[in-house]
Amino acid sequence: MDYRIERRTATAAKRFQRVRGWLNRIGFWGSILLPIAYPPILYGTSGATRGFTFAGVLVAHVTCLVLGHEYPR
Repeated sequence: MDYRIERRTATAAKRFQRVRGWLNRIGFWGSILLPIAYPPILYGTSGATRGFTFAGVLVAHVTCLVLGHEYPR
């Protein structure tokens, strides 16, 4: 019985590490590539929604920075 629990725990840990690696990778590359999208996104919005759009893009960029912080160099 203990062997099954250890095996499930090891499998869950491997899956967690795999998901964490993908999140780090997506966050890292997202934080690099997202600033390229700033001008077209902000140029395409009108005055009233520009502030909300900029705030949303900024939050997305900060999220990418946090997620991609531990990406291996």
